Amino acid sequence: MVEVREVGQVLGLGLVATSPVAAGATVLEEEPLWTVYIEKIFNDHVFLQRKDVQAIVAAVAAGDTAPERANALMRLYAGHALGRLDDDVKAKVWRLADSIRDAQSGDRCLVSVGVEEDAVAGRFGDVVDVSDDGDERAICKVRLDNEEHDFPRWRLKTARGLWRTNAVEFQGVGYVYERLSRVNHACGRGANCERVFDGERCALIATRSIKAGGELLLDYGDESERLLPPQTRRDRLFRAYGFACLCDSCRAEYSDYDAAELVNGDELRSVKSI
Repeated sequence: MVEVREVGQVLGLGLVATSPVAAGATVLEEEPLWTVYIEKIFNDHVFLQRKDVQAIVAAVAAGDTAPERANALMRLYAGHALGRLDDDVKAKVWRLADSIRDAQSGDRCLVSVGVEEDAVAGRFGDVVDVSDDGDERAICKVRLDNEEHDFPRWRLKTARGLWRTNAVEFQGVGYVYERLSRVNHACGRGANCERVFDGERCALIATRSIKAGGELLLDYGDESERLLPPQTRRDRLFRAYGFACLCDSCRAEYSDYDAAELVNGDELRSVKSI
């Protein structure tokens, strides 16, 4: 009924209907590839010895209970837990999109394709240093086997970026799904499906009919965000997922620019483009 396809130069991969889908139909159901429980963090003594983790735990112990602290721990632990998955599952996770691209010193990373294919694309390495530019244009020094190479940050996938881009987080637990992670975003009425959870299992349900060849689209925001001004909504999406929304309603707000100009601009990037 559906398959993962290229949906354009800007948007990259998406989930597309291979036959007509009726409103209310279950398009697919999936168990998660990758699950993280925050309660397991405090039983993992190796993880708790990390200096970045100790700093967060100390802040919480001092009374800083902001949700961002729990989110930061979850994302750090996600990378730690990814290394423990079976090799075939890890391979599926690393094929997913990372729209965050915020590699830090000490991260395990996967070098993605650059402007042109080269010999290092698809290789894993370790980030040993990052320049001070502070965004995806920062230069990262990466050790590949016994050699060091310099890459712009946007070429490096990390476990933390994969988690932030693809995870569905609830209180104290998060899930990453293989095909559901390929469903791109559209704001409000532009979306044509929704997720329904039964424990860890997730079903994708069509909210209106979809023609064969039509792309399935989810609204990543909640009900309250749909009432926000367009710019506020786009800013929240960018902070949470690292992309600039290019759905039909948002494109109308950018009437002076085409999609390529948006993606290549200093402030905006595409939906899960790599």
